[in-house]
Amino acid sequence: MEYTYRTVIDPLEHAKLYSKLKEQDLLWCLYPEVEESCWTEDLYIRLNNSSTNRETWLGYVDGELAGLAYLWPFCDSLRTCCAEIGLCAFRPHFKDAARLARGCLL
Repeated sequence: MEYTYRTVIDPLEHAKLYSKLKEQDLLWCLYPEVEESCWTEDLYIRLNNSSTNRETWLGYVDGELAGLAYLWPFCDSLRTCCAEIGLCAFRPHFKDAARLARGCLL
C-alpha cells in the first residue's frame, strides 16, 4: 500500500471534508468540545481557516482519501514546540489508521 499526504487550504475542499465527516458521523472525534447540534459547514470552515494557524493534512491510501489530521500550535508564535494534533480515519480505512497517522506525523 502507498500512503501519501498533502495539505489543504481551499475552503471548498474543507466544505467537502465537512460533508464526508458529517456523513460518516466523525466530527466528534476531531472536535469533542463542539456540541453535535452546533455543527454547520460554515463553522467547520472557520475552525480550519488558514488564518487560525491550523494546518489540515489529507492522507491517502493507494490514491483514495483515507483520513485527515490537523495541527494547531498552542500560541501564535512560530517558536512553539507544543501543538494539538487531531487525527481521523474515514470508516472504510479504520484498519489503516495507525499507519496513516504515523506517516503523516513523520
